[in-house]
Amino acid sequence: MVRIIGHRGAAKLWPENTLAGFERALQLPLDGIEFDVHRTADGELVVIHDGRIDRTTNGSGLVCDMTLAEIRAAGIKDAAGQTVPMLREVLDLCRGGDQELQVEIKTDAYGRTYPGLAGEIADMLREFGMVDRSRLTSFVPNVLTEAYRVFPSIRYLASINQASAQQMGGLEAAIKRFAAIPTCAMAIHKDLLSFALDKCIELVGGDRIGAWVPNTPDELAYWMRQPILQVTTDRPDVALRYR
Repeated sequence: MVRIIGHRGAAKLWPENTLAGFERALQLPLDGIEFDVHRTADGELVVIHDGRIDRTTNGSGLVCDMTLAEIRAAGIKDAAGQTVPMLREVLDLCRGGDQELQVEIKTDAYGRTYPGLAGEIADMLREFGMVDRSRLTSFVPNVLTEAYRVFPSIRYLASINQASAQQMGGLEAAIKRFAAIPTCAMAIHKDLLSFALDKCIELVGGDRIGAWVPNTPDELAYWMRQPILQVTTDRPDVALRYR
């Protein structure tokens, strides 16, 4: 059975990466919830997708150059009372459930990795007793390979799109690189995967392949029928209908 992962909570249903959105997503019978982690200028871990706060909040600036207080003061657009949540708050909210948590280790607005971020996230997952139900995810191969050397007990998920695959010499080369991490599955952008599904399954098996962000009914109807591990979608409610 194809697993259903809510992307940034459920980004086309409720404000993405917010406590209110996660709370509602947790009420759906999903297999997992995906969200993104950056580090602020004062060292706090926050759940937000972009390296800038401009798109999702009422403020402007770079996450890595702002303090937690400055970021939270901006508030979330079109979501009264919601602010950019801390990772600790999201984990506390998810504590009572059993959904897998797919925690993306982001790079900053300049494209730089945050030194030690994977370790900080892993330590917090341990603190909350959530290692067994979590995956650390990233687009960056070195982030995952280095994290695995230190934290082999946590599972991993590589995100792959056209640009990142090209940087690694093509999709097949990217899959082989990530497949070297024993616990690493791969979420591949639907447009890229649609042309190479059979080859991807041949390389690593469908149980390590996921389709990333199919959102329309037609897309979800197709991907929910494929012999793959998961779909990551902004409309998990639609995916649930097909399952």
